[in-house]
Amino acid sequence: MEEAASLRTELEIKRQADDHHRELLRVVLRGGGPAAIAESVATMLGCTVAIDDAAGRLLASAGSTGRPGSRDPRVGAAYEQARARVGDEVDLETVVLPPEPGQPGGTEGLVVPVVLDEEVAGHLWALDPRAPFGPPQRQALSNAAAVVALALLKERTAQEVEWRLSRDFFDDLFDADVQSAETLHARARQLGADLSRPQTVLVIRRDPLEQSGVVHEDRAAYAQRSLLSLVQRTGAAWGGATLTATRSDHVVVLWDDADSKRSALDFAEHLRREIQAYASGWTATISVGPRCGDVREYGDAYRLTCGVLDLVQQSDRRDRVVSLDSIGAYGLLLQVKRPQELQSFAESMLGTVHEYDRRHQTRLGDTLHSFMSNRCNVSVTAKALHVHPNTVAYRLRRIEELLDVDLSDPQAMLHLQLALMIEGVLGDQE
Repeated sequence: MEEAASLRTELEIKRQADDHHRELLRVVLRGGGPAAIAESVATMLGCTVAIDDAAGRLLASAGSTGRPGSRDPRVGAAYEQARARVGDEVDLETVVLPPEPGQPGGTEGLVVPVVLDEEVAGHLWALDPRAPFGPPQRQALSNAAAVVALALLKERTAQEVEWRLSRDFFDDLFDADVQSAETLHARARQLGADLSRPQTVLVIRRDPLEQSGVVHEDRAAYAQRSLLSLVQRTGAAWGGATLTATRSDHVVVLWDDADSKRSALDFAEHLRREIQAYASGWTATISVGPRCGDVREYGDAYRLTCGVLDLVQQSDRRDRVVSLDSIGAYGLLLQVKRPQELQSFAESMLGTVHEYDRRHQTRLGDTLHSFMSNRCNVSVTAKALHVHPNTVAYRLRRIEELLDVDLSDPQAMLHLQLALMIEGVLGDQE
């Protein structure tokens, strides 16, 4: 008799869990996402439900009545209290939150990991149940976590299709000609952007890691996808980002200033802070480009915006927002239509020094660059290069001999400074 009763109990647990699972699957098939799942689970199990992502960003929540958590501050408070108790312990195992001793009103419940591609993509938090969770409820929560993973996978697939279409559009937009203008306008409208309104180009790229070492390709791809998701979520919340996609190692955004109460520069500063808060182990630099009013302007605007970003990151500056206005005279060089002429000028000024350095394994070019950067102060330059001031003075005399110039001549110094700036923007010719 006891075995029969135990079997009936197990079958009843399985039946209830299957019923809940089928109901949640219907929610997803009807187009519901994490918010709809949270509401359904909260109603089924009589508890507070929260769903977050791997970075701890709350995706959806609901009270015990199934009402969306955004309307009930107690739901957010329960989640924050539970997260503070759990800390970093949430991994691939379900965490049980027992009632806190001496605090009858303390948060209790279960935390179930949401696993996608063998990685924790988030967590399902079931808190403050009206009655203690038994085996049927625990099984239902495990099934619900699997359904949340399915919903996140569905959203990710839809996002990747959208990003791919946007990336293909950017490829054509940045190489636009007059004949393709009408087609580009039509394609932009299909993707949710109106190119008849001025758009500002932004480029976001992760900063190089300070420590040396090879970054695994899968980890780099994951970080790039995380950056893209964060940029898109932040842009959608602010309402001005009309198109977002990856190109090479960076993310591109078109920002409609007229469609938002805040400017592209304001958005960039906010996005930088969001990356600081949610990114794990990396930062990003954001370049805000010019505003474009014609499809033929986007190619030059994009290249100019990338040029500013390259210039800043190559100078070992990171975790900042930059624009054309913020880099002074370098901005003028980036806008020159025939950069080959600039590069030829730089080569005529500094080529002899670079050739001497290559042949003799010296650092005259680095010394000149540091000397200029340190306001032509020999002592400060020596400290920066970790050499004696006499060494700097000797190298400067050697540079004067090689270039046949006088470093006390303001015109000669102007030409050399301009040549160094050109190399900073375009690189030196090998």
